[in-house]
Amino acid sequence: MARSDFDIADNKPIGRGYSGTVFRATRRSDGATVALKLVLRNEEGGVERIAAERHGAILQQRFAERHGMVPEVYDYGADGEDFYIAMEFVDGPSLEVQLRNASLAPKEAVEHAVWICDFLEKAHGFSSTVEGTPYRLLHNDLKPAHLIIPASGERRILDFGISKALEETRDLGTDVGRTIAYAAPERLLSGRVNAHADFWSLGVMLYEMVTGHRPYSTLDGRRFRAQLEHAIVTHAPRMPLPPPLTPTQSRYLR
Repeated sequence: MARSDFDIADNKPIGRGYSGTVFRATRRSDGATVALKLVLRNEEGGVERIAAERHGAILQQRFAERHGMVPEVYDYGADGEDFYIAMEFVDGPSLEVQLRNASLAPKEAVEHAVWICDFLEKAHGFSSTVEGTPYRLLHNDLKPAHLIIPASGERRILDFGISKALEETRDLGTDVGRTIAYAAPERLLSGRVNAHADFWSLGVMLYEMVTGHRPYSTLDGRRFRAQLEHAIVTHAPRMPLPPPLTPTQSRYLR
């Protein structure tokens, strides 16, 4: 297949991130809806990023075949000097959307957290060799926007590219300019992480699901980035917990 085998529904992206832009598209051969990710060569680090995304597409495809839990990769390849990945389109709200209105019931929050733990156990235990290089996996950017919850069917974790892959012999150098609110202290201090950083992100997500806000929600926004990083790495006192929480719930969130 080729990029020309997919028609973008409109020019409005359904997702935009560090590694590329995602559009809703139609596969010409059968009319199926897909998520089409485009990675541009002329952006910063484009050549290296395209090579990384190609490896990431291979890893995601293999992981999905073995475990599910992430969007299936249908096709990938060059689009001129750029790169595309055609993936399963997962129709449903993200956890981020659900949290805009209110916190979740503790039982629902725990169910999401347990599912993510299952995903992380499988991801961190996964290894595969791509072009002679052995890789193991971590996500490295877990946050509510990356957990999709369809009305029917299994949850899906998004943004599962090569930026989440660790060569077997080293920790991952990461872009600390990404989502700071869910970043582990070691990621902010050194710019390098291992699989344990994913569990920190999960902890912040669970905190937010139950309380309705992040630990340092008053420091949202780019102008507070330095203060937010300082609060995370120094373990500054977190936002007060809302009164409705029971003592048992509070004990697990302090």
